[in-house]
Amino acid sequence: MDEPKVIPSKFRIPLLIGLVLVLASGAVLYIQQQKKSELDAAIELVKISNLRIGVGSYGNQEGTGLFGNLHNEGDEIISIATLQVAFLDDSGETLKFHEFSPVNRFSWMDPKPLKPGESKEFGLLLDEIVPENWAGGYEVKVSKLVFKQ
Repeated sequence: MDEPKVIPSKFRIPLLIGLVLVLASGAVLYIQQQKKSELDAAIELVKISNLRIGVGSYGNQEGTGLFGNLHNEGDEIISIATLQVAFLDDSGETLKFHEFSPVNRFSWMDPKPLKPGESKEFGLLLDEIVPENWAGGYEVKVSKLVFKQ
């Protein structure tokens, strides 16, 4: 009868360390995927509406801007909401991305959170940030959310 093969002792600790690292990496990836799924679901509950380009003011500045409304249809208080604007060329290709946070607990102008069911008007002045060959097209999406703890 053959005796069972035993892993030599000099390989046991490195194999154990390798196994622990593989399991820990898998757990971290799983947790990251869960958090991303939760964030994606929460982002779906923040609606952007009434987007328009026009002349207006934001704070004490005036100029051409992108204006709209943000509405929290979720059940959590949002302390930071970051929007990503893609500026498009004539063929619809992205020339430049720009992120800004119309809901921002660190804002000196308006640090209020966005509570469930609330809406907020926002404005982003464009004069300083649009690319030179911008054709006027744009896409806006919610890219990040931070909830009040």
